[in-house]
Amino acid sequence: MEKRTQKQRILDLMAPRQWVHFRDLNDICFRYGARLYDLRKEGYEFEERRDDKGIWWYRLSATPPVSSVSPQPTPGGMNETAFSPESSNQQLTFGDIYNDTL
Repeated sequence: MEKRTQKQRILDLMAPRQWVHFRDLNDICFRYGARLYDLRKEGYEFEERRDDKGIWWYRLSATPPVSSVSPQPTPGGMNETAFSPESSNQQLTFGDIYNDTL
């Protein structure tokens, strides 16, 4: 079974373009605002509204063009796909990043 990232799970939830309660996003990730920020940088657009009780709702309003979606470089300019323990004799050490969803 493929492990979905928080951003993928948020996009799955918002794909029908219905209004989503903040608690549903919070169930995926406590820092859902940071994931929405990341998705906005990738070209996704979201609408936000606050109801009369002060509750926030979010909706996916636009997705980036297919040609503009590309893997984002990780901090330090390293590509996440550059290291794979299966193809290397190296041991993982503290600070190494391994994305098991590749």
